[in-house]
Amino acid sequence: MFADVAAKMVPNGWHNIIPLTIDTGQKKPAVKWAAYQHEDIPLDTLREWYRGRMGRMPLTGMVFGECREIVALDIDLTDPALNRRITEIGGYDCGIQSEFVRVGNHPKYMAFFRGAVRSQKLNGVEVFGSSGQVAIFGTHPTTKKAYDWPGRSLLDVTPGDLPEVTQEQVTAWLDTIKPLLETRDHHGRKLGWTGIDELRESLRKDGIDAAQRAIIGLHDGSRHPTCLTVTAWLVSQGYSPEDIATFIENNFPAHLRTDDWRKLRPRIRQMAEDAVKKFFGEEKW
Repeated sequence: MFADVAAKMVPNGWHNIIPLTIDTGQKKPAVKWAAYQHEDIPLDTLREWYRGRMGRMPLTGMVFGECREIVALDIDLTDPALNRRITEIGGYDCGIQSEFVRVGNHPKYMAFFRGAVRSQKLNGVEVFGSSGQVAIFGTHPTTKKAYDWPGRSLLDVTPGDLPEVTQEQVTAWLDTIKPLLETRDHHGRKLGWTGIDELRESLRKDGIDAAQRAIIGLHDGSRHPTCLTVTAWLVSQGYSPEDIATFIENNFPAHLRTDDWRKLRPRIRQMAEDAVKKFFGEEKW
């Protein structure tokens, strides 16, 4: 509960935590929090929250803002291989590493730092620094398990104990991983693929990264040919129909699950069989 977490974190200088509740399966702030992006939460307010009714809230959240220079890098991707690649780029190429990692719905994770960094967002990756709020402790509404801190936990440290990160490091990291992530503009319109031939070439060159970009970047009218081509490539790489269905379902845009695409898994399993018939013997990947 919020009371248990706040009783440990507030004395350590964390004056930016708030109680969260769960509403229709979604995490939601239980208090008005936007103003605290610009100033610390008064100690009297924090004590009132965790000693009163708000103390019984099931989740604890953290508010970000320029006034406190705390940073979180949120990797909201479901493909473990892509997550590892993005993490390696951050650690080895950009010097971005932290022991303070929160895991809610694996393989998604969030790493914490200190520094003056502005909030930014790409497809599947978000930087919290100058604004926003996230959940840090409690029970994840999807997994029904407690948020895990496999390294060091924020419960045991002060904000000054976090590793430092700079805007320059974050910008370099985002610029490097951007080609792996961005396939749509800010309106949701598809970018990138000009046709199936280009998609096939991308699959040959970039492998699973290209497959994920293609599915994430689907638009109305491209669902069947793109899914069929990606499925054929995955079959050629030894993926089972069940694995293919999981991969595509995890990356398939929610707004395209309409009409006969509502039941996605059986459709993709059938598509895997169709892909074998259509492409093997005709196309060498």
